[in-house]
Amino acid sequence: TAKGYLDGADYPRTFDNWVAEDIPIDPVSAKELKTAAMVERVYRYSVDDLPTVQVLIQAAADTDAFHDPHSCIPGGGSTIVNEKTIPLKFDKPTPMEAHATMLTSVSELGDEFVLVYWYRTERETYATTSQVRWKRRVAQIRDIRDLLLRRTSNEDIRNRSAKRQTYCYRFSAFVGSDAERDRKALLEFIKDFIETSGHLHSGS
Repeated sequence: TAKGYLDGADYPRTFDNWVAEDIPIDPVSAKELKTAAMVERVYRYSVDDLPTVQVLIQAAADTDAFHDPHSCIPGGGSTIVNEKTIPLKFDKPTPMEAHATMLTSVSELGDEFVLVYWYRTERETYATTSQVRWKRRVAQIRDIRDLLLRRTSNEDIRNRSAKRQTYCYRFSAFVGSDAERDRKALLEFIKDFIETSGHLHSGS
């Protein structure tokens, strides 16, 4: 499977008093998710005591390159205590809405952690890993059908598949005693981040 492509320069390193620091991709993740391109950063707010936000963006032609948080979080020793689907509305550069999942988990030490994530294929968004995998399976079945019916060539199928990249956006933060404020700050960060990264709307 062709490796996904991401250019870290496409994503804002600083905006609205947020300043980023790159996180090296750990060897285990790099090996297990070898077909995914990844950008991982921590953003800190330089003015107030807002929670630090960890951002992970992945791109891959193969959806098996994505880890479902429902496996990762318990595997790390935390318990998911709340889950809901939320709409995220963005105004710039063109209006769009993403369907995302918000997970709240609690660590063994009692720390509360919020994760917001979604997937994008072309101009569609999906809140869960199973949804995007089903979408890609349907596309693969369509490729096989077209090939069997001689509607296209092997080369066309390969080119089509190579361009069929899936993106995963994950934003997470620990929340403190004022959980409502910290969740709101995380959602505002996501909105500002996406609207600053205007290319995310293009479906490229």
